Amino acid sequence: PVQTTKPAAVQTTAPAPVDETEEIIRVMTDAIMGLKSDDANFRGHKVQNIDIRLVDSSIPSMNDFVNSIINVFVKEEIYDYDFTDGVSAQPEGGGTTTSDSMFPPGDCNFRITADGVAKATKEKDGENTVYTIVIVPETSTLENPRPPHHNAAADTLDLSGVEIPIATITKVDFEYPGATVSVTLNPEGEVVGYYEHLPMKGTGEAKALGLTGYGTIEGYMEEKWDIEWK
Repeated sequence: PVQTTKPAAVQTTAPAPVDETEEIIRVMTDAIMGLKSDDANFRGHKVQNIDIRLVDSSIPSMNDFVNSIINVFVKEEIYDYDFTDGVSAQPEGGGTTTSDSMFPPGDCNFRITADGVAKATKEKDGENTVYTIVIVPETSTLENPRPPHHNAAADTLDLSGVEIPIATITKVDFEYPGATVSVTLNPEGEVVGYYEHLPMKGTGEAKALGLTGYGTIEGYMEEKWDIEWK
């Protein structure tokens, strides 16, 4: 029989996709640094929630006591700011605050890089566009409370300076499964929204009244801003 040879398939090379993660990081960096700028002029409506609880401990009788202290910090807070040249009256009390300190990372540039991003997305929301990153999982300790990637783009929980009546925190190990950070831009490219959700879980050690207790804390910090430029 006549032998036939099937022709080899033509090899084609698809064009490399645009690195969307890098582009999303660039857009978010420009947007957040614009909010933190000394020239920023905008009104901001902020809703913040902190929900952190001691879920178990080696001294069960201490649970309610510790959570009663935590409750001072875990309520919902709603504030309105009016920034002119990056400065606003402080709605929580007297004095002023800067937009640089209000948007994470506080008093530092937003500077995350692609190796710190687990996921990046760009989605339409009506006429607006929402750019979102999820930061890679990280851990922290009492002595080193700011893991590098979260510290480059989000909040962290620093308990090193926290004073609790009759107790001293001696050890903290936190797990951050990955904060979500988003900015929303309108068709003109202006930032009209900012969102951060920081989940966490940790174990800690504290000494009180001659006893050493161990416990597990879990919860989240979250804030959402609606922004109107002047």
